[in-house]
Amino acid sequence: MVISGSYLYGKLAYEWIPHDEGLLGQSAHRVLNGELPHHDFQEAYTGGLSYLHAASMSAFGVSLYSIRLCLFITALLTIPAWYLIAARFLTPIAAATTSLVCLTWSFPNYLAALPTWYTLALASWTLFALLKYGDSLAWKWLAIAGLLCGISICIKIVGLYPLAATLLCIIFRQLNYQDEQEGTAVDASKSTKLLVAAMGLALVGLVALLIKHHLGINECLMLVLPVAITSILLIHEEGTSAVDLRVFTVRCVKPLLITLGCTAVPILVFLIPYLTHRAVGDFIHGVLILPQQRLWHAEMALPPIFYILPCALSLFCFYKSNRNSNLDDRLLAAGLGIVGSLLFLIAYFIFPGTDFANSVYVWTFHSIRMIVPALCGLLAFQVIKHGKTSNQRYILFVGCAMTSLTSLVQYPYSFGIYFCYIAPIVLITANVLLHAESGTTSRPSPNKTWWATQTLLLVFGVLWLNTSHIRGFGVEHIPTPLARYTQSDEIPRLGLAVHPTDIAEYKFVRTLINSLTADNDSILAFPDCPEVYFLSEKSNPTVVIYDFFATAEMTVDETEDYYIGLLDEHQPAVVVLNRVPEFSSRVPVLIPRILSSRYNKSASSPGRQPRFTVYFHDPEF
Repeated sequence: MVISGSYLYGKLAYEWIPHDEGLLGQSAHRVLNGELPHHDFQEAYTGGLSYLHAASMSAFGVSLYSIRLCLFITALLTIPAWYLIAARFLTPIAAATTSLVCLTWSFPNYLAALPTWYTLALASWTLFALLKYGDSLAWKWLAIAGLLCGISICIKIVGLYPLAATLLCIIFRQLNYQDEQEGTAVDASKSTKLLVAAMGLALVGLVALLIKHHLGINECLMLVLPVAITSILLIHEEGTSAVDLRVFTVRCVKPLLITLGCTAVPILVFLIPYLTHRAVGDFIHGVLILPQQRLWHAEMALPPIFYILPCALSLFCFYKSNRNSNLDDRLLAAGLGIVGSLLFLIAYFIFPGTDFANSVYVWTFHSIRMIVPALCGLLAFQVIKHGKTSNQRYILFVGCAMTSLTSLVQYPYSFGIYFCYIAPIVLITANVLLHAESGTTSRPSPNKTWWATQTLLLVFGVLWLNTSHIRGFGVEHIPTPLARYTQSDEIPRLGLAVHPTDIAEYKFVRTLINSLTADNDSILAFPDCPEVYFLSEKSNPTVVIYDFFATAEMTVDETEDYYIGLLDEHQPAVVVLNRVPEFSSRVPVLIPRILSSRYNKSASSPGRQPRFTVYFHDPEF
């Protein structure tokens, strides 16, 4: 914990993506000022995170650093979950090593306090609770899992994924658990088979429906196939256990109700202000309807399918070596260690910034990223081919279900960092597979191949992932030494060390705005630049944070009318025009002309390609 915490804290105040931080900061500040997410402004997520960050700002001050402190505390509370899960299958030293690998592949890569980091933390503890439930069938673990899933949903709607995995694990456990008083197995009815098969098919159908707008070979392989494998395991377990429908139903009702009831508790508490403000409709629209705009305006395709080849081969060799097959473990370990070390060290220290180094980075990262379908396939092979005890089958199913369903967070925006939101779950599940496949009930000492692999993953994480600029994450290795970043006391709400170019741009915009406006004067900043409001300490007079939520389905003429309407309604003293929005389209060409006609002066932020143009009235002009 001390090593992990120190390493993480050393990276806490560095690097940013401005619109991400602006979204988090502005949402939290609006909540701090008494506004209700989805009702008073367009919250990008469920809304619970804005309350958490508002509390952090209240405790530590209004700055972006304050909300990162909240994430830092969350990360520290997550590391023990990884260790406790790994320690079930590995020796203490090996479990600690796995925890360090999980850390280097997750939080340090991008420490913006985005909601998916919190869902990773909650999913990690949910995984621990599900494994504990399998040990004793104690319902308190289901209550904990349900409560964690409910909190996760209050932070981001993708909390539904670990909830779905939890419900599937409960159903699986009731299928494969044989009560001593019931004997072995009772005759299965066709109704049970049909019900379980329908559940499995419905699950696959829902996932296919979720990604229908971008359903291609990559999506089918990376997102649909792992869930389909999970469904196959569920159906196979019904055939193995042969549980009567009545017995199965009786077994499932109580644990499912406990889980769903505990899930509902934080959600209902969160809904109280919406009930008192009669704004439940706004909440439903903001959580379920508005996010559909992201399917069109915030999307990125998964990596090409060929990256799965080295991943599948490496995992197969690793798997075979652990089974004490004809492959010599020492030879494989030596091969992995020598080849991997040479590649990483030569590329990183001798050829930095070259195409060779970038190829090593991209191929290694995406080969690991594409491990999910291969991992789920081997988990299923273990269950179906080698039998296993009912508890071993349950453990394997828990890993498969949690891995396959949480991997859906990579859709629709499949940027490299989104794998880091599930990487610890994937890495821990790989260790679950190796333990089950070793055929022992104790915690075996990992073989040399395991240590070689973990060392390479750790080295790659520290040298490559943790030093790569977030803008090129998984696409291009852009080394970013922390010494390049600087802080500025002239932007009090920043609290982070960022690139000097960003400092110059936002210092210019903030200084100009504050020199031209009084406290009660309004400004407008668009499109997609919430950080301008937050860093300039000015309120956003609109309900919109990302403009594509408002303009997504508009024609060019309608978009022009939208921006003109904002200008007419709010009569801003200053307008900040973002010329390079990340999600929204650039404003129609008519808008800069209108701004030039309404304001007698403009100034652009410094740089060869200015990001912002500020329009304002100059009484002396």
